[in-house]
Amino acid sequence: MAKKLQRRWKIGQVYQLEGTGRRRIRLVGRGKIGDREFLLFHPIRAVPKSRL
Repeated sequence: MAKKLQRRWKIGQVYQLEGTGRRRIRLVGRGKIGDREFLLFHPIRAVPKSRL
């Protein structure tokens, strides 16, 4: 699980995440709320980094 975070998250890159079915989502940005990091995807979805 921890190994997955080593993946390089590139803005504009399209990913296919488990749990989203067969949908591909595009990483459009990243953000931080307090000490938690979020990745912003389109279709609109904020994913806490801890869940990836």
